[in-house]
Amino acid sequence: GHNYIENFMIIEYNIDKLISYYHRSDKEKVKEALKYKHVLMLGLEGKELEKLCKGEKHMEKFRENVDRLNNDEGFRLLFSEEEDALRTHNTLMAESEEAGIERGIKQGIKQGKIEGQREEKLEIAKNMLAKKADINFISEVTGLNKEEIKALNN
Repeated sequence: GHNYIENFMIIEYNIDKLISYYHRSDKEKVKEALKYKHVLMLGLEGKELEKLCKGEKHMEKFRENVDRLNNDEGFRLLFSEEEDALRTHNTLMAESEEAGIERGIKQGIKQGKIEGQREEKLEIAKNMLAKKADINFISEVTGLNKEEIKALNN
């Protein structure tokens, strides 16, 4: 019941921003990016990742695992770009369907109330006609137009 896709987009945006900082010649921006090595490393590979992880036990272990997975043909096929796009599409479709159903239920409830109110107004108009009330007065009280009220009279 949670919308994870938006969270992925936010993380992807932040990784891209960190990588852009990491590649700048501005030492302050590079220093800022390096505060978040654990996130930055998710967007790097190969020699860049190796350089970033060098000398830090946990990060080197992570890099080894990334290399192992990248070299695993079965794993790469599992997460191909097409598969990822299909999974994202399916998630978005399911969320859209769910939102559409919710909106339809709300609209149906609202429409039912409106139709119920209309039926009540017609009933009130019939009762007022039976008591010989003026059509203009009935229209003013119920909000129905005069033609509808005249149709009830017939």
